Amino acid sequence: MNIAIYADTPFGDEDAFNEFLGHHAAAHKGIAETMMRSGLQSNSIPLADTPMDNQPWMLDHYQLHIGIGSQIGLGTPDLASYDLKDETQYTDWMAVHSALHSAINAKLGITS
Repeated sequence: MNIAIYADTPFGDEDAFNEFLGHHAAAHKGIAETMMRSGLQSNSIPLADTPMDNQPWMLDHYQLHIGIGSQIGLGTPDLASYDLKDETQYTDWMAVHSALHSAINAKLGITS
């Protein structure tokens, strides 16, 4: 699943952000399944809850991306140090995160 279409989820719209999180979890599940079918290891971590004011979520998610990147030869930008309660940082995180997912999808041949 391509989360790039959700990268414009408006800041402060809790319903839209929760919808993004659902699609994001599905995207990570698809990445893990694709990696396993390719014989790669996946350190899939359930991404329940929300990253808002939740540093453990941010760190777990970042570590998940580091694991994916190391398996497919893709660098991972820092995703953990953003404050998603700040509009500029939220917007930046969404853009960086979306671009990373697009790069992962391209490396793994995920097209949807």
